[in-house]
Parts: sequence; structure tokens; C-alpha cells
Amino acid sequence: MIGLYGIVGGPCTGKSTTIGVFRARGYRILEETATLIIGEQKETGGVVVPWDDFESFQRAVFHISLAKEIIVLANIHAGKYDGPVFSDRLSIGDAIGYHDEKGHPLYELVEPALRDPRNKPDAIFLMEKLPTYETDSIRWEDDEKARKLHTCLDAAHRRVAEAMGVPLVDVPYIARATSGEGAAARADFILERIAQGF
Repeated sequence: MIGLYGIVGGPCTGKSTTIGVFRARGYRILEETATLIIGEQKETGGVVVPWDDFESFQRAVFHISLAKEIIVLANIHAGKYDGPVFSDRLSIGDAIGYHDEKGHPLYELVEPALRDPRNKPDAIFLMEKLPTYETDSIRWEDDEKARKLHTCLDAAHRRVAEAMGVPLVDVPYIARATSGEGAAARADFILERIAQGF
């Protein structure tokens, strides 16, 4: 089960809630970079947020996220971890998807990263969109934009999986009495697929 596993998808697909289940169960987590940058920029009055400076924001998210993934992959290959590492999003697919949704040319360092086999995660788990969508202080897209972004991110991560030869598993929405129970069921689904070799 040792490996780097990306939990990916558009806004309101349950990524962070499912990551929270893994965190509560004691698994190693790579935290989402974008939320950390947005929070820090809002606190300090900075402009490196997607609604003020999209390009700077996306470059920062890409580099910081990729650096964290490189560190985890190096430690996995060195035998330093004894279990799976779950990443709340993956750098390359997210960079492609967000640039596609915005209609901007792709940042020039993303394609070389895509071609570098050292950046290859062990599997990508693509989360199905939840039936309802809510905005918050970080999730700022309206429902229409969120749907478009989900479509772009879906296509982007499928492209990454094909280009890098990485298994991609679609994670369905699992209805339960509470969102927490649904997230736990999705976490169990992911763990079962890892145990089965995808």
C-alpha cells in the first residue's frame, strides 16, 4: 500500500472531507496548497489569489505542490515511509485543468514536469461531483463555474494518467445519512482499491 495517491476533482467533490477521514485515521497527508496560499494572502492583504492575479497564484500553487510531491516520492523510494500518503490534489493535473478552464496558455514548466517520470504518483483517485454545491470563504466559484472547472479538471487528470501511465480510479458519490459517513465510505472504497491493486 506504500505510495503517493492523489485525491482529485473539481470544487465540491468531497476531496477535503475524504482527506479529513484519512487524516483522522492516522494516514500521512499532503495538504492542499491553494487554500493555504489564499488564507495567507487574505490575512496579509496580498494579491496572489486566483481572482486578483491568476497567473502568479497558479505558478505558486504548482511549484509548492510539486515540491511537496517530489519530497514524498523521494522518501517513498528511499523506503522512509511504511504506508500510503494521500495528497489533497495533484500539481500537474490541477495546473492543466485550471488553465484550461480559464482559457489561459499553460504555464511553460507544467509540460516538462508531466514528461518527467520522477513526478509520477502511484494512482489518481478522481472524485465524482456531489449533488449539492456550496460556496465559502475559500471556495468562491458559483455552481456554473464549478461544473465547468470540474469538467476541465476531470479531463486534465485523465490526460495526466494516460501520459504518465498512472492508474486512475473513479470514486463514486456514496449516499449516506451524513456527509461524514459518506466520506468514510469513500475512504474505505479508496483503501479497498489500493489493496486490490486498483
